[in-house]
Amino acid sequence: MRLSDDPSVQRAAEVFGLRDRNVAFLSHCGSRGFGNVLAQNQFKDLERKFEKWSTPFPANDKKLVYAPLGTPEADAYLNDMALGANFATVNHLLINALVLEAFQEVLPGVTGRLVYFISHNIARKEVVENQLAWVHRKGATRAVPGGHHSLAGTPFAECGHPILLPGNPRDGSVVMVAQSGASKTCWSVNHGAGRAMGRKAAARALDQRAVDAGMEAMDILSNCRQYPIDESPDAYKDFAEVLKSVEGAGLAKPVATLKARFVIKDNDKADD
Repeated sequence: MRLSDDPSVQRAAEVFGLRDRNVAFLSHCGSRGFGNVLAQNQFKDLERKFEKWSTPFPANDKKLVYAPLGTPEADAYLNDMALGANFATVNHLLINALVLEAFQEVLPGVTGRLVYFISHNIARKEVVENQLAWVHRKGATRAVPGGHHSLAGTPFAECGHPILLPGNPRDGSVVMVAQSGASKTCWSVNHGAGRAMGRKAAARALDQRAVDAGMEAMDILSNCRQYPIDESPDAYKDFAEVLKSVEGAGLAKPVATLKARFVIKDNDKADD
């Protein structure tokens, strides 16, 4: 991990507990398909409700169905969303605990500190432009700067909370901190590099041997016999350009850069 040399974010690094050239572990895990199943069932149920209510689909697109706030349908959606988020939270905490145990087996007495945990792809009730509103961050995560009322009484009240922005093994990942410009995006920023190719398109366009050779050339260890081709670096957007756009828009600034040394995947190609 390397800290930014920007003096304006050095205080944030100190508050986050990040130290130059220390080892950091970043887990980017969802609900392992559980959340997707819940969402798909909700979409199907709402499609039936729209037909029952004789309500036209927005822009004639069934994927734009919605549940009016305060209705049983909206409550059911929020309850299912909470189930998926809670399941994902347990996944993260367990993964991080097991990784720390692995380090302690090799380096007895080593300690770890949780820098930050946050869920993405969820809806939250927040104050936006002095009004209470639901903010649904799909493909995004919260980005609240120092001085914001929601951080009052927390360690991040003055500097803003950490933003975890995973990139890819080749280009690394970053920890960022929000800037005032994030008000334009309802205090939100992207939660990853974003795909340049869909999973199926990546499998068609990329060469497995080249992907595996690239990981080996970068001296990145993996628990996979073959690195998942749909999650290879070239399947994602240019991370440097993504960061440039985020910083250029005044949404957030990098605090620390994480360079991948090992990547753990939980899939059918992993070596048990």
